[in-house]
Amino acid sequence: MSNSAKLDFTNKVKFICDGVRNFLNYIDSNKLVLYLYNPFNWQILGDVLEKIKSTNIECYIDPLEEDNIICNGFSLIHKIKGKYPGDYVSFYEYSKNITT
Repeated sequence: MSNSAKLDFTNKVKFICDGVRNFLNYIDSNKLVLYLYNPFNWQILGDVLEKIKSTNIECYIDPLEEDNIICNGFSLIHKIKGKYPGDYVSFYEYSKNITT
């Protein structure tokens, strides 16, 4: 039995296996929280951020690339520090009013 079936997510969550650059093909709402845990390099993350900018979607990212994210027009709106060093999560939002 899959983990989603054990948690009774089968009718509530849709799991998709595809390249991250294609994520907009599966979005049918203008409200999205995108969770990324440093799964790929800056070149791929930069492509994803460009797509997020065009749709003005909020973004939730583990902050390994924080400097690059902020330089690309996102502002930090909330940070949660975890128990261990480097164990924190940052929430960013794109703003067209930010100059880089």
